[in-house]
Amino acid sequence: MIPSGWQYPESTCVRIVFHDREFVSDNFETTEFWQRAELTVDGEPVGSVEVFYRDEKPTYDEGPFLKEERLLLDVLACELSAFLQRKQDDMKLQLATNKLRADQQLLEDKNTALGEVLDQIDNEKRHIMHQVQTNVDKVVMPILRMLSNKVSPSEQQYLTLLSNCLKDVTAPFMSNLGTRSQKLSPREAEVCNMIRNGMSSKEISAALDVSLHTVLKQRQRIRKKLGIANDKTNLASFLQTI
Repeated sequence: MIPSGWQYPESTCVRIVFHDREFVSDNFETTEFWQRAELTVDGEPVGSVEVFYRDEKPTYDEGPFLKEERLLLDVLACELSAFLQRKQDDMKLQLATNKLRADQQLLEDKNTALGEVLDQIDNEKRHIMHQVQTNVDKVVMPILRMLSNKVSPSEQQYLTLLSNCLKDVTAPFMSNLGTRSQKLSPREAEVCNMIRNGMSSKEISAALDVSLHTVLKQRQRIRKKLGIANDKTNLASFLQTI
């Protein structure tokens, strides 16, 4: 298209250079009759537009070329530079968008992995806490109750201190249980903790030094206060969800 804009189109040929690539018109050849305009992107030269006459022509404003042809060549170079700038900006935007998506996906993957790690840590903490509670309720507390009936009054305070410290260990379950029902008595809460840790009614009866009938009555009251009196929900399983 470019040769048709010059005074002698039949004798005009054109070369566009962009980095290491060349685009030429038909019958292109280089001669001593030429004019050139630079292509720039980001203010840096990236190529040129060159117009040649393949044979000698009369002299005008710029050798054989008119000043209007120089103006046209500069406008063409400016338009091509603007086009190349837009293409480069589009490529940079696409690269930045791709990187942002990759970074976002990486962040999501890390968040997922972190969530899985935190869930695993929580599960391990609950498992350890359950083991501690079970050992305290099934092994330690019954022994402390038996000892409390055999030690002197001066030694009783140490057992009381030890018992209170052990109760602090199982405090998380007691706290969660309290949020579910504010109506449980301290003894009923203690029974709940024992049931939760797998102790049978007979074991609870022996540990608390009360009759089996009393423990069964307490279980009925606990179910009623927790809102599961009239269904078939297993009390131990229910308490393990708290």
